[in-house]
Amino acid sequence: MTDNSKNTNLKRCIDIASAVFILYIPYCAIWAHYNPGPLRPLPPQLILLIVDILPSVFGLVWLLYRYLEVLNSRFPFLRTFARSPLYKTIALLIIGLLTILVKAYMPQVTFAAELTKEQSTPHEIQRLHVKGYINAVAWNTDGSRLAALSNFGGTITLWETKNWAVLKEFDRYGGGYSFNSLAFLPDGSLLTAAPIGDYSKDPRYANTPLTDPKYDTLQMFSLIQWNPEAGKPVRYIPDLGYPPKDLSTKVTDTFAASGDGALIATVWADDVKLYETRNASVSQALSVPPAPTHSDYAMSVAFSPNGKELAVGTGFGKVHLFNPLDGSLIHSITAYPTEWYACSALAFSPGGKFIAIGKYSGSDGKLINGVWTKRDANDVAISIWDVSETHILISLVGSTQKREGKDDALVIRTLSWSPNGEILAAGDDLSLRLWRVSAPRPTLLLEKKMSHGTFSTAFSPQGMLAATDNNEVVIYQ
Repeated sequence: MTDNSKNTNLKRCIDIASAVFILYIPYCAIWAHYNPGPLRPLPPQLILLIVDILPSVFGLVWLLYRYLEVLNSRFPFLRTFARSPLYKTIALLIIGLLTILVKAYMPQVTFAAELTKEQSTPHEIQRLHVKGYINAVAWNTDGSRLAALSNFGGTITLWETKNWAVLKEFDRYGGGYSFNSLAFLPDGSLLTAAPIGDYSKDPRYANTPLTDPKYDTLQMFSLIQWNPEAGKPVRYIPDLGYPPKDLSTKVTDTFAASGDGALIATVWADDVKLYETRNASVSQALSVPPAPTHSDYAMSVAFSPNGKELAVGTGFGKVHLFNPLDGSLIHSITAYPTEWYACSALAFSPGGKFIAIGKYSGSDGKLINGVWTKRDANDVAISIWDVSETHILISLVGSTQKREGKDDALVIRTLSWSPNGEILAAGDDLSLRLWRVSAPRPTLLLEKKMSHGTFSTAFSPQGMLAATDNNEVVIYQ
């Protein structure tokens, strides 16, 4: 084989490698865009080398050189220019400009570079005091309002987030306190659970929303939709008409709204009911599939970001994914194979690719080989799953905090993803924990003991985190 043939074959191989590198750039951008969460299989330094440095320097320089070489065959005067220092300078400037454009308009391509930078730990910037113990917090769709449900469900407080001024504080009722469910709809209205008890004859609630003159009791409803800035109810869900056509109890303390606000899923008895907000009517009644040897029951619900999937966590460690439009079961995830654990909290990643599942042990111990073994704190944990492929990606250990004088199990009460999918916030009976889950190895950024645990967390669209701590909302940034 002649030297010219060897050089030609070498150039062809390098051409192929260059094309592969160049095509790999948009592939990585698309992959990172649709997989914003915890699946980063390679070390960040290696990803940085493959995604950014090699394609930018090697690939672009070689392709530009080969292009000029082709031009040289028709325009000989370019041969001298291609070998000059000026050409090398211009080529480097072009590469630099292209790199800047890639970083400006395709930030997913350089996510590895961002991972190699020192990440700042979220820090507390504000504490908001409310009346009584806080059950739940929620941001509106643009992050300009923050609401808190407190005082055993008796009080709703609304803040303007640009200066943290209280816009409205009004009494709701006592009883049926929505657990840690509270949600803004896109139109700015606020959802809470309806009351459990019959307070219509109780003088403490005279002339309040609880004593609507049209109804003797509100416990036949599931939800109340509020105008939070006026402190007035907009309507009751479901719409039963007047006089009411259905007096069966529809009590719920756990619910979730779809991103577009069109559907609301409520845990009702052991199953799930879906309501359409358009007409406040029941659209689907979903039954939880039974466990192999006994019945199962719903414990938590969450909509995917696009609203095409509804996840239902059960008391015996299953997560069932339903199509909320027709009620069909898509598939199921066995989050915890033993029946000691329940799925106490659910949260889809912003891209909908992953789901975080909170773990709850219903007992302070279990029998292992005939010996009663105390539950370790790390038994209470979070697992992150690939929704479509139904396999586990990450398992996060439980809180390291200890509950003084008590051996009962901790519960993962709340899970929330940051808008960019980089951070997962988890609250339990003792603490708040923030995990960076985007790196190959999850990093615990913050673990803070709370006086009464963290029942509710929520990220604003701008990335601020609101977390409950007894009678205060703590804001992190």
